[in-house]
Amino acid sequence: MTRKTGFYGMGSPFVLLVNGKKYGAIRQGQTKTIQLADTEAQGVIIVKFSILQSTPYYYDVKKIADQELEVVFNPSFVLLYIGLFLLFVVAAAGLVFLVIGLIAYFVFLVVMSRRALVIRPLSKEVY
Repeated sequence: MTRKTGFYGMGSPFVLLVNGKKYGAIRQGQTKTIQLADTEAQGVIIVKFSILQSTPYYYDVKKIADQELEVVFNPSFVLLYIGLFLLFVVAAAGLVFLVIGLIAYFVFLVVMSRRALVIRPLSKEVY
């Protein structure tokens, strides 16, 4: 697994979980190889950072062995910043709209915190 999250969380390692079991950490630009036991031929991989985590990646070694994966920042996470900007616009409409906007923003924040990172097959494209 290779971490390609750019500036996001650059100074901190992301915790790597396979079937709920900690398999160490991965830093920006680092590639980590995971050796799975025969009992873990199928399962789920999740990467966590603080309160944020990746979408679950379901794997099956019997179907695809020696799979190369990468962890990337979810581009739709940028919607949180757009939502925060819109919250300032809504705040100008009045206190009631501000409270409703804050509640909606924090619900959206909680939902997006479980999708901040994406685990996907490694891209072989050259830019």
